[in-house]
Amino acid sequence: MKFSEFDPATSAPALTDNLVGLTVPVTANSNRRWTFQQLVGAMPGAIFYVSPSGNDTNDGLSTSSPWKTITKVNASSFNPGDNIVFQGGQTFSGALVCPSAGTPAKPITFGSYGGGRATISSGTSGGFLSTNQSGIVVRDLIFTGSASINDGVSFINNSALQLQCVKVINCSVSGYGWHGIHASGRNVTQATGYNDVLFQGNTVTSCCSVAAASSGNGGTAGIRVWNPQGGYGLGTTSPSFNGVIIDNCYVSSCPGATDTNHTGSGIIASQVQGGVIRNCEATLCGTSANSSAGNGPSGIWCLDCHNFVIDSCRSIANTTANSADGNGFDIDAGCSNCQIINCYSEGNFSTGFLIYSFNISNVANDGSQLINCVSVEDGVGTTNLGGGIRVQNTYQITNVRIAGCSVYYSATNGAALMFKGAQVASITGEIVDSTLTVSAVQNIVLATPAGFHIRDDVIQSDINGIYYARPIISVDGLFGQGFHGGVSCNYERNGITLGDLGPVAWVSGADLEATPDTGISRIAPVSGVPTIAFGGGGQGDAAATFKVKTKAGAPTAADVPSGTWQVIRDTVNNTTKAYYNNAGTLMTAPFS
Repeated sequence: MKFSEFDPATSAPALTDNLVGLTVPVTANSNRRWTFQQLVGAMPGAIFYVSPSGNDTNDGLSTSSPWKTITKVNASSFNPGDNIVFQGGQTFSGALVCPSAGTPAKPITFGSYGGGRATISSGTSGGFLSTNQSGIVVRDLIFTGSASINDGVSFINNSALQLQCVKVINCSVSGYGWHGIHASGRNVTQATGYNDVLFQGNTVTSCCSVAAASSGNGGTAGIRVWNPQGGYGLGTTSPSFNGVIIDNCYVSSCPGATDTNHTGSGIIASQVQGGVIRNCEATLCGTSANSSAGNGPSGIWCLDCHNFVIDSCRSIANTTANSADGNGFDIDAGCSNCQIINCYSEGNFSTGFLIYSFNISNVANDGSQLINCVSVEDGVGTTNLGGGIRVQNTYQITNVRIAGCSVYYSATNGAALMFKGAQVASITGEIVDSTLTVSAVQNIVLATPAGFHIRDDVIQSDINGIYYARPIISVDGLFGQGFHGGVSCNYERNGITLGDLGPVAWVSGADLEATPDTGISRIAPVSGVPTIAFGGGGQGDAAATFKVKTKAGAPTAADVPSGTWQVIRDTVNNTTKAYYNNAGTLMTAPFS
């Protein structure tokens, strides 16, 4: 049968190459006849085979006549839709430099054939480089380097055009001095980059060990998408990247180096509009990261992005060499409407979840959200910036939302929830429906801004489940109290604004009980005695009210050791919930 006579109404074969699994189904349509040109357009491109048993004088078009070397591939020209496949289980020396561009509809694909994945051993060169090309896919390959000043798999756009469709799928990358997998816009006058970026199912290990500032990289990560040139500051420029997906990737042991910028992060996305990092993990990164600029790495983070999501990821045991950063996750400066959701952070040097802002083109970090996230024993370093969640700024942070999060923090040098920065008073937002669990009463919340609202079932307890009297946020049916740290806070409970409670500390000489209707009582400050706010209320249920009791002067034998005491008691069952001395230390002796 001639192609020009093919009638899909009576016959619709699938055109398949069983070596690479490419299938193009031809669907029936009784109202038309397929032309030769249409059929060719629907068919996959040519397949070029590379094998150690081949010869570069072959045509490369079959497994019986393959090419032999990467040099032959780099010197050839390819058409959109072509596939260049290396024999699986074999090692090929050299660096792949993509010689031709594909199209989004018909990309040029580099991959493996036969059993397993082929290895590209590039030595001191980069593993794969595509410059100013759309439609490039790299998949099912292993790239190994020797810690030189190069990237593993790299896409660079220094043209004036926005390029399309670059993908890295199911690859392993290790041993490169700079990035493991990297897409970058480099035009110095325009914010050009890539649309439709997919990094999926990849593993990156032992990269980012060499300083990169001299190269113009300005820092490194295991996986990174960014524009260090014209795209910085989405508030005033167009995004360099649109539609970025980093999915199911694992980054480990990327140490960083002594450099002039942050090095040794796990995964970074920046200058992106509309994208996601999902189902990924970063661990054991940043061990040698020492930036002279005073900044450092994080496990997984975004910078200068709009509508970006980090979803269902894990960041574990990441660190830093100079006490700068070493966080689990971060929504950084210039971000707007970005989210970290369903993520888990554990054992990182500094903060589990950071929301940070400095001045990028006078654009605030706005609308950042932490939703259903968990921090377990973050803040293992000696820095006092460690802990579960930190909101910090030298420029505006607005409309933060923290909801459904849990923090478990037993160290004493940081806090479960912390607010810091030169413009900390300008931070606005809320935390709701979250649990903060600590081992020291002083380390629950530090320095809450007046514009940050605490409402609806935010519970604090110690590691044994005892609810703390100082400083409680807002506990539904339990106890509400302000924060220490000298910064006022507005409270909301059950939809009712309770107002500014003022700075909170200890008070003595009173035996008071909260009113059940609002859950808040307060006494006027007197000379030398700080203000205290205390409450209960149980949503208007007097039976659920808790009492705050303080005692001054020498204790009796029935009392706990000497000092000024503050106690939460169940006024119905007359049982003690917690009590402290005037230093805020939780005591264990009975109180009568």
